[in-house]
Amino acid sequence: MKKRFKPLKKITLEEASLYVSAEEDVNNNFICFYTVEPSHDSNYPFSDNWEHVTYYTARSKKPIPSSGEGKEIIYVMSNVSIPGLLKIGYTGKLAEERRKELSKATGVPTPFKLEYTFKLHGSGNELEREIHRYLEHKRNSSRREFFDVTLNEAINAIKKIGEKYI
Repeated sequence: MKKRFKPLKKITLEEASLYVSAEEDVNNNFICFYTVEPSHDSNYPFSDNWEHVTYYTARSKKPIPSSGEGKEIIYVMSNVSIPGLLKIGYTGKLAEERRKELSKATGVPTPFKLEYTFKLHGSGNELEREIHRYLEHKRNSSRREFFDVTLNEAINAIKKIGEKYI
């Protein structure tokens, strides 16, 4: 992913803890800040005047509680009629209600199975978009929420992206 830069401002490590690093960012936001600290890499020791630079976006970390709380849900569902693909979506309802809605559609021959849920307070739509961008290369269709990933890959992606919201 190509990163975009604006004029950079040096910030402290304490200030940096409030922002999403460029490495963590899957939205390709502009890089606005950087930190400099002594290098701990044995190939480039600080004793030789090497420093470690980390870049950050202006996107602040969200004060959203961890999974297991809240009314908004990122879910993973499977369907035996759609082998090899998982549906990863967002709902503000109970996950079981959403599963029933999806299973009622006339174009779906068998019911969906709820595989995993990640609950949070607020920003469920935003988290869903980030997860979809992160898994874009595994997406079956750009207009659908189905991904060619294993359940473990889906859960790991949700936890990794969702972690930034804690």
